[in-house]
Amino acid sequence: MSHSDVIAIKNTTMDVEQRIIIKFLVSEGMSSAEIYHRLAVVLRSETLLHVRVSKWHVMVFSADLTRQSTALVLTTKQQPNNTHKHQINKQTGPS
Repeated sequence: MSHSDVIAIKNTTMDVEQRIIIKFLVSEGMSSAEIYHRLAVVLRSETLLHVRVSKWHVMVFSADLTRQSTALVLTTKQQPNNTHKHQINKQTGPS
C-alpha cells in the first residue's frame, strides 16, 4: 500500500467520522455554523470545509424532516382506520 493510499484512507475515515458527528449534532438541533465551529476547535486543520459541513447539515436535516413527515403521514393514515373500525363496532354493538 502506497503512502497516497494510506492518506486517502485516513481522509475518507475522517470524512465519515465527521459526518456521523454532524448527523448527531443536527439531531440535537445545532446549526451548521455551530457544528463547523465545534469541529474546527477539536479537529483544527482536519476539519471538513465549512461548505461541506453545511451541505451535510442540509442533507441530514432534510432526511430527518422526511422521516418525520413520513411518520406523521403513517400515524394520520392509521387514525382514520382505527376510528372507522371503532364506529363499525359501535354500530354492530358489543361482541
